[in-house]
Amino acid sequence: MKKYEKPVHLTFNSLYYIPEQYPEIAGIISQCMKIGFHSYIIADPALMVYLRENGINCEIHLSGECGEINSQMVASLAKMRLKRVIFHRKNSLEDMQSCIKEADFPHEYEAFILNELCHFSGAFCNSLHCDELGHLCRVPYWL
Repeated sequence: MKKYEKPVHLTFNSLYYIPEQYPEIAGIISQCMKIGFHSYIIADPALMVYLRENGINCEIHLSGECGEINSQMVASLAKMRLKRVIFHRKNSLEDMQSCIKEADFPHEYEAFILNELCHFSGAFCNSLHCDELGHLCRVPYWL
């Protein structure tokens, strides 16, 4: 990160963590901030609230896994002092444009594009993604 002078964002992409995990995650983030990592991609809105209420002043990028599908959601989460909103791969250009215009959020936006052949978006995924089991998005529709 320092050698190439490029930003690196650490990611907490789970849609939710249990409350007992929040102090541990906040501790990890605080330790990482001490060595130069200040930007975090986060999907769990409750974790964002916890970090802000506990004075963790890191940059938060709203993960595309969060399922930001309308301007009201973006406007509501923008109260967490987000630096960037990352739109998930299922948003159309029109949806993104509408969210940006209606939410009146004057910061950074990013369009996440990944063709992994999955018909779900992260926030509404109905599959279990792990190495031990096949992903539902890889199961053929017709057997």
